[in-house]
Amino acid sequence: MLPSLPILTPAQVNAFEAHFFGQDTEKPWTTLQQVGSALGQAVLEDYSTWRTLSRNPHILILCGNGHNAADVLLTANSILEARPRGRAVIIWGITSTSERVLLSRSRNLLQATGRILAEITLSTTCSPEAALKQALSLTPHNTFDLTLDGLFGLNFKPPLPASIATVLDLINNQPAFGLRVAIDIPSGLAEVPCPTAFKAHFTYQTGIPKTLCLNRTQAPYLGRVRVLDLGFFKGVEAASFPLPTNPARVLLPAALQALGALRPAAVHKYTQGTVALVAGSAEYPGALLLAAQGALRSGVGLVRAFAPKSLIPSFAATCPEVIWTPQPEASNGGIDAPALLEALESIKNLGALVIGPGLGQSLSTQTCVQTLAEALPCPIVFDADALCSALQSPLLSRKRKGYISILTPHAGEFERLTGFNESVFTNDQLPTLSKTIGAILCLKGYMPRVTDGHTLYHALAGGPILARAGSGDVLAGLIGGTLAETPLRSAFETTALCVLWHALAGDVWARHTGERATHTSELLRYLPHVLRSYTADV
Repeated sequence: MLPSLPILTPAQVNAFEAHFFGQDTEKPWTTLQQVGSALGQAVLEDYSTWRTLSRNPHILILCGNGHNAADVLLTANSILEARPRGRAVIIWGITSTSERVLLSRSRNLLQATGRILAEITLSTTCSPEAALKQALSLTPHNTFDLTLDGLFGLNFKPPLPASIATVLDLINNQPAFGLRVAIDIPSGLAEVPCPTAFKAHFTYQTGIPKTLCLNRTQAPYLGRVRVLDLGFFKGVEAASFPLPTNPARVLLPAALQALGALRPAAVHKYTQGTVALVAGSAEYPGALLLAAQGALRSGVGLVRAFAPKSLIPSFAATCPEVIWTPQPEASNGGIDAPALLEALESIKNLGALVIGPGLGQSLSTQTCVQTLAEALPCPIVFDADALCSALQSPLLSRKRKGYISILTPHAGEFERLTGFNESVFTNDQLPTLSKTIGAILCLKGYMPRVTDGHTLYHALAGGPILARAGSGDVLAGLIGGTLAETPLRSAFETTALCVLWHALAGDVWARHTGERATHTSELLRYLPHVLRSYTADV
């Protein structure tokens, strides 16, 4: 199993924390400080996805009376340690006569810095509108750079108090409150639907992924979901806790160490694998080029591309590392099938095939895809135009023969392939579908998922920056190349690693350029950066 974390329900989280902390009264405080430090660093990194954080930022902190409030106070403290000229305003949404010890310690720690401009408490004499107006008036330009939500946590039960619902509605709909960050779960989200909730740009789950935060229907509230590994599941305490049998897990960035090791000293291009690409057409030539560039970044020894002959001259000039093999063109500008199978079968030790990006959806193309699927024993990545309902029979045939198939659909391609909307498949049901189809299934998009029919991995990275044409073509090439280069690793693990690699590269890309004014080719430059960040021990 790849380095990953189990996904727990609210009840399981409560049981695990009780087991983990036991009777130790100091361990929760030590852990809270670790949480605050990790969250502060993560927020500082991800803030640049939007813009550069001011040297004297103003932070609005929304506090209840639980551990989430302690989390956001320590997060703010961590951010303000990095930006000591910054200041904070706290709005207390819930008061309690018996303030919790950990919350009190967190509050005292932040107060001692002298960086709190004011603490405002919602009450019958201080309306939500008045509280927010007062808070904004304390900032230089009536704006906050950042809003941290710690009003309610995982154990919240609807409905929201009316005053807090009003506060959340006002903050959600005014840009004056800056980047909105939720800790563990946006206030107002619960197992029972609530009409109002905090709309986070980022939701950070601390230590334990929660089922509520992997519900795709709540995307407008969850925003970009991230998990910070705090090592909860590495100790003796975790080892003795009965973990759920749910097949779903969240991949950790540390999993990429499997791809970050040094190569053996005596390798050469033929020992590093060969991947072939069947892609591109006169209508969609760029898809092939992006897939080829993704394959090149995988580290594979040889990339061979079979493309309509009219595309070869310009592509060979752009990517001379690829072995470009011209193919006769069909009337629609795609590849003519008859000669292609013979050419592919002639390749010695073909490690993987990628088929589909930009290929077109003509009847001749579908026939070509089916022919190759039936005939070639190597692992095949079916992407884009190769994904259609007619593929189901060849997939089952490949399964019976023991051949490996990987499908990489986005939501529309998934529906074209299966006839179903992917949102109807839960984490429990998706592995069953993978078994039925007879292929490793990689669902791209918001919180991408990969399953082999037994385990299901989430990659909580990437996000809106990857929502542009060509991103999936890069991924398909990356998967195919890595499959060919590392044939001894399971195809499922390789696919999951590539999805994570691709998504994390999206994060780094977004922090450097922002999510809007960029283009897909730039993703390629961040793939090496990510891999070098998670290198294995020599």
